[in-house]
Amino acid sequence: MKLKSLAYLLLIVGSACSKPNAEPARPSTEKTAGYPAYAWVTNLAGPATSEDSSSSLSFNVPVPVLSKEELELHLGGDIDFNRQFNGEQGLGPAFNASSCVACHARDGRGALPVLNAEDRSVRFGPNESLLLRISLETENGPIVVPGFSEQVHQRGIYSLRQDMPGIGQTDIEMHFEYSTFTYPDGSSVELRKPVFQFVGAYDEMADRDSILKDPRIRVSPRIGPPIIGLGLLDAIDDKQLIQMADPDDRNGDGIRGKVNFIDGRVGRHGWKANNPDVRTQVAAALNHDMGLTNSLFPFENILNTPLFTNWTARLSIDPSKFAPEITDAHLDRLSFYTSTLAVPKRRKVLDLDVLQGARQFEVVGCTGCHTPMLKTGTSGTIEHFKNQTIYPFSDGLLHDMGEELADHRQDHEASGRQWRTRPLWGIGLTQTINPRAGFLHDGRARTLEEAILHHGGEAAASRQKFSNLPKSARQELISFLRSL
Repeated sequence: MKLKSLAYLLLIVGSACSKPNAEPARPSTEKTAGYPAYAWVTNLAGPATSEDSSSSLSFNVPVPVLSKEELELHLGGDIDFNRQFNGEQGLGPAFNASSCVACHARDGRGALPVLNAEDRSVRFGPNESLLLRISLETENGPIVVPGFSEQVHQRGIYSLRQDMPGIGQTDIEMHFEYSTFTYPDGSSVELRKPVFQFVGAYDEMADRDSILKDPRIRVSPRIGPPIIGLGLLDAIDDKQLIQMADPDDRNGDGIRGKVNFIDGRVGRHGWKANNPDVRTQVAAALNHDMGLTNSLFPFENILNTPLFTNWTARLSIDPSKFAPEITDAHLDRLSFYTSTLAVPKRRKVLDLDVLQGARQFEVVGCTGCHTPMLKTGTSGTIEHFKNQTIYPFSDGLLHDMGEELADHRQDHEASGRQWRTRPLWGIGLTQTINPRAGFLHDGRARTLEEAILHHGGEAAASRQKFSNLPKSARQELISFLRSL
């Protein structure tokens, strides 16, 4: 593990603060005619945009407007983000990863396990950047799977299971199912979908299958997303998101954006917008993914399961004496760090294929969900992010993405076919940051083209328009995405 050096960060921040980012001069009016306004925007996050926009560390840069004190807080959170926890420091007893960076490589997207060509499947290793949410479907709706928790934990500290030391609730294996998408022009693209199987579950007996093999079990794979620009998304007023929602399609455009309300609050983070703010998102990840208790999630993630009860009884542990393993100061640093990572500047903005691609992005209808421009409000805890015009290319709402992407698992008010519109800022650097990273909620798409072709539901019409474009026009649209 390599941490960014303080000198490197101070150099970046010092240079960025000394000279604010400037938009490039537009060509003459006659050359700009016909292109959408967002085509010319370089600084997607306004003053929170970083100059570093082409290296593998482009997502590691703090916003350029931090004060000296804020930068110190950010750097403290950076150290915490890269910290590898162990059992003595509170990791587990069941967990998915032992650090934040394991799921967010260089603050970017995670990647699926490596499946070699000669193998039919691959078993999850330690520190995978993919997790599986689970629930049991009943006549009265989804419930927590008896004996398990909302999330499958494939790893455990060595004392957790005597039969399989180091394994958590179950091992997980993954393989791919393949299909082919054929364009009207006759060209085709191979698509893939990861499929998961539970092996060696702790509740499996010689005469009884694990409940995880019940056909009513719903599984929702979710890969670690990039964490740039989160503080700006936090600063968008609830009213703006609610006003953009159109769950009944009143305007008749076929787009039914919906807010996911979490205990009365507007959800805005996570693949299904199931957390209302960055602090809750961070605290939930610490607890669910790493088994680290904190003031927002004070209980172990496998509390009240036979696995936990047997472990504490065997080791004579009194759960009532557990204290939070993450302090509020630690949580503050991590929350500030993940709120203040800059969005990289766009690249090749004036290239003709990028400009043409911006036009195709609008013609195809991508802007129906990937709203280019939003404005932040006056609320929030970070002053720099108030009253800013930003270009996340997301409406922050839930949308029906069709049967192919469905997980059939309800998450608060999100249905099994709905996913939150992912912000597109930084997407062109995804595989610069992490060469193995994939796209979509489960990392199935190896390219941006594959990601587009997996879109269904409310996006099916846009996918059809994209597929009807000449190959050169399709490539222009992808060039535009790579510029973001």
